[in-house]
Amino acid sequence: MTLSRPTRQVTEVDPDSPSSNRAEIQDDMARSGPIVATERREEQAPAPAQKGVAVQLEGLRAFYGKAEQVRGIDLDFRANEVTAIIGPSGCGKSTMIRCINRMHEEIPGAHAEGRVMLDEVDVYDPSIDVVAVRRAIGMVFQKPNPFPTMSIFDNVAAGLRLTARRGHLQAKVERALRGAGLWEEVADRLSEPGAGLSGGQQQRL
Repeated sequence: MTLSRPTRQVTEVDPDSPSSNRAEIQDDMARSGPIVATERREEQAPAPAQKGVAVQLEGLRAFYGKAEQVRGIDLDFRANEVTAIIGPSGCGKSTMIRCINRMHEEIPGAHAEGRVMLDEVDVYDPSIDVVAVRRAIGMVFQKPNPFPTMSIFDNVAAGLRLTARRGHLQAKVERALRGAGLWEEVADRLSEPGAGLSGGQQQRL
C-alpha cells in the first residue's frame, strides 16, 4: 500500500496591492477549495511499529569487586518509549545499562544483584541463557566499532551468520540498513569496508 501526498499550490499576494484585490484572491481560493497538483509523489508507507518489551529494574546493585557503584535502583522502562539517563561522569549510568543485558559481569571481579525483568522474565535467573539475553537486548555504544576487515554488508550479516539465521540474507541486511536510515547512503557500496564510513554512519551500522 502506498500513500500519496498532494502538493499544495501557494498563491503569492503582493503586499502593496489594494486590499480589495487581496480579498478577491482570497475569495477565489476559498471557492475553488484545496488545489492538488496533477503530479503526485508516491511515498512508501511506513512499516507498522513493532510492539516493544518493557524493562524493569528491581533493587539493582552493581559492584566492581567490593566497591558498590549502583546502589539499589528501582526503575521502569516502558515499551516503545525513549528514556534518557542523565548524570555526571562516573555516577553509574553505563554500569546500570550494562547490567540490563548482563555485560557488566564480563568485567573481571564485577557482579550485579537484584532483578532485571524483560517483560515477565528475570534475565538474571540461573536458568536463563546469557547469550540469548544479549541477543534480545542490544546496545549501541558511544564509540562505533565495526569489524574493520569486513564489508558493510558483512558487518550487518555477521550476527545472522553467527546464529545460523542465513535465510533471505540479502533481504534481511537491506531491511536492517533501512531501519537504521542507512540504506540510501550505502546501497551502491555494500562491498566496501565498514570502517570506511563516517563516524555517524558507523554508529548506525
